[in-house]
Amino acid sequence: MPSKDFFSNKRLQLIVISVFVFLMYARTISYEYIGLDDTTLIQTNYKFIKNLNNIPEAFKHHVMYVNKNFDKEKDYYRPMLTLSFMLDANIAGNTKPRWFHFANLLYHLTACLLLFTLLNKLKVNSIASFLFTLLFAVHPVVDQAVAWIPGRNDMLLAIFVLSSFIYLLKYLESKNIKDLVWHSVFFGFALFTKENGIVLPILFLFYFKFISKEDFKTLWYKFGLGYAAFILPWFFLRKMALAGSITDNSMHTALSNLLNNAPFILQYIGKAVLPFNLSVMCMIEDVNYLQVVIALVLIAAMIFFSKNKRWSYVLFGIAWFVIFLAPSFSARLVEGLEHRLYVPIIGFIILAAETDWMKKLSKDNKKLWIVPSAYILVLLFITNNRLELFKNQFNFNLSAMQTSQYSVVPCVNLAGDYEIANKKDQAIEMYKIAMKRDSVYNIIHPSNKVSYYSVLHDNLGVIYLGRNQYKEAEHEFLLGSKSGDAYSIYHLANVYSKTNRIEEAAELWKKVLTLQPDQPDFKDVYLRLANYSKSKGDTAAFNNYVQQFKKLGY
Repeated sequence: MPSKDFFSNKRLQLIVISVFVFLMYARTISYEYIGLDDTTLIQTNYKFIKNLNNIPEAFKHHVMYVNKNFDKEKDYYRPMLTLSFMLDANIAGNTKPRWFHFANLLYHLTACLLLFTLLNKLKVNSIASFLFTLLFAVHPVVDQAVAWIPGRNDMLLAIFVLSSFIYLLKYLESKNIKDLVWHSVFFGFALFTKENGIVLPILFLFYFKFISKEDFKTLWYKFGLGYAAFILPWFFLRKMALAGSITDNSMHTALSNLLNNAPFILQYIGKAVLPFNLSVMCMIEDVNYLQVVIALVLIAAMIFFSKNKRWSYVLFGIAWFVIFLAPSFSARLVEGLEHRLYVPIIGFIILAAETDWMKKLSKDNKKLWIVPSAYILVLLFITNNRLELFKNQFNFNLSAMQTSQYSVVPCVNLAGDYEIANKKDQAIEMYKIAMKRDSVYNIIHPSNKVSYYSVLHDNLGVIYLGRNQYKEAEHEFLLGSKSGDAYSIYHLANVYSKTNRIEEAAELWKKVLTLQPDQPDFKDVYLRLANYSKSKGDTAAFNNYVQQFKKLGY
């Protein structure tokens, strides 16, 4: 028998894709943490994730639940992400990032292989399926998911979504109940990975109605039972896990947020087609509308000039892109992270597969290969050069600060990096840049409650306090304490104490304990007030503060 050519040999193509992905991202294995949730989820929470007996607890708590505390302003329910960290912690046996990065590479490879499998199941041109998989593997908007450890959540979502879709197609071919069960199970995994998984039944209903033309009336109860078996426990477990969150999750707020965040969707369309103007932490105001217009024109032209397109697949691809982005924008956002495009961009790939250009790819007409091959090479070049910004915390924060004119967070983080490196002057300058950005952001978005005003002034004051520049420190802490920030008040009290204004310091220490009596960072306040009471001859107050100090376990 004659040997198969490369594009008829699926196994060989999978091997080439695997080698390609490993060569592309192998260096990320040596990368450090970048300080954006990864240290909290792994290093701070290591005792929890190392204990496999905590697996049930992963379904009962917010993903940022650490030492019985979690960020009440966020509402991230990510059990599968926590389980993945548990697996890594038990394999690695330590908190060094090397294995966690290697696992991310494996997840990306798995998603690539599943995409290749799905495209073949959808009967996409064999050459196009291979090229599209390479395109997905190296697209600059997916590198953040691969190189940033918590970015794996979107890769896990992709793995479960693609697996669920593949088993759906298998079931429609075979009507084997096992395929239907696996379809439902992977849907459940997707749902417990990220809230975006809830849109899958809508997407599959679209597929049933306009593509497969199956009689859904005879199948709805089978699929309905499978979906309900996971949606109901997910709903109640998520509600329990997020109890105490102060985030408004009402339908009215979600729709309002979606409207306010619409420019982010435009920005992501531009970056998906023309991956320039990239930023690991962009703001709504960073959108390049020219880039968006060109991208939309290119998409429209591809569709318009393709005579053999199937409108059902074109619309399915567009629906895939929009429907997986929409849930992210229903929440109140400040920064836009590009890893959110990891799953949606598959929709554009499905759409592009319907163009005549990709359908006509063949071994005999190599001219048609030039544009898609050149496009992939450009993506490879961009990603290869861009990966270094994920190498460490400083690189990441510096890039985030330089590529967004409005983002405050990377300025704060970069200032912290300078402080650690004992470059105080650079830290002060960076805090001042952050203050300017924060004031501009509050003018643009007066209704947005997110402001770093108190944090910035408090952090800057701490630097001045460390330099014994008490006048400058007092000025910053007074500004920071205007909103009742406990840390600014605490530090202001310390300035008063150091400048022999003990009466004023004592009043502020009392205020700190009123605001946050259980905060470990303020445990010394009890002893300071005890000593103050002792100096005043107030034995009762002295005993009370000492007793409270001991009661809290200090």
